Amino acid sequence: MPSVIAIEAKPLEFEDIDSGFFHLYLVKTQTDASGRVISEKVIRGSLEGFDDLGTIAGANLASSPDRRGSDTPAERHRTVLDLGTRNADDVWNVMVQHAVNIDRADLRYSLDIVREIPGDDLNSNSVIASVLHTAGLSVAASLPVDVSRSEAPLYGQLQFMKVDDTLSGTANRDRIASGVGNDTVRSGGGRRLGLGRKWRRPSLWQFGQRQSFRWERQRPAV
Repeated sequence: MPSVIAIEAKPLEFEDIDSGFFHLYLVKTQTDASGRVISEKVIRGSLEGFDDLGTIAGANLASSPDRRGSDTPAERHRTVLDLGTRNADDVWNVMVQHAVNIDRADLRYSLDIVREIPGDDLNSNSVIASVLHTAGLSVAASLPVDVSRSEAPLYGQLQFMKVDDTLSGTANRDRIASGVGNDTVRSGGGRRLGLGRKWRRPSLWQFGQRQSFRWERQRPAV
């Protein structure tokens, strides 16, 4: 039963008025042999309480705030992500882990989408950018079709995503990028790779067959 991961976008409305901006979220879709959709899961960021940045990680799309309703996937700008030779379920596993860690990080949700006031401005689009980066995907190249970066406010902002990650890979070939927090990355074989705040730039860990690995420093796309 093949799976794919897509990024989608829905218009941001304020009191039923279209703002011209988009809210981004990720969907893992599983289909049967005939192509019928049997499962759709979502990762999204959200405003929790007064100003907390929260996440929903791995919930059913149909019961989430991003359920499509009468919208078609095309109307939500659905764009399937290019994972190369990696397994979508393995990539999704890393994405969900990071999204859960964001939820636990006590970060603030910012309404200053044009960044007029100095500060660590983050919102739901920042969550999606961070999840993509952590899974080793290009933030710049992963926007939904027909959605520009200027239409997705605060997409990026990785320098403010201060999340202490503990991430575990699989027995297959994984790509896991660290961020600005105090991170621990484990291969599928359980080998622990610590990466602390002394690193100024995120690093990319690649796990291959027999739990061999290599890493390289990588400049974050912010």
